[in-house]
Amino acid sequence: MEGLGTFILHGRGCRFELDSGRDLSVDWDGEGRLVFDAWQVLMYARSAGDEHVQQKEIAAALRAVPVLRQIDDVSFTWMDDRDDLTPQEVRTSGPSSDPSGREPQ
Repeated sequence: MEGLGTFILHGRGCRFELDSGRDLSVDWDGEGRLVFDAWQVLMYARSAGDEHVQQKEIAAALRAVPVLRQIDDVSFTWMDDRDDLTPQEVRTSGPSSDPSGREPQ
């Protein structure tokens, strides 16, 4: 990522080490969705110099963001699946293609 930094693939995710000194780590779940949690956001905040924000505050803020969907106890993804690596035909072949997961009426 010339001029921005580097990235390192790890396990099920990727860590971006930006030239600014900030680090950001994200994962992909078994369904191919980009996911992140409050801990990853906290680590980004720390790398950006924010030593005061707490993980519980971040988790509460993530739950309040309307464009995010909580997918388990700690993980979040985008409502519109913007970073979903699952092939489109797989995403739309299930019982519901609604990103909220609701069944069609």
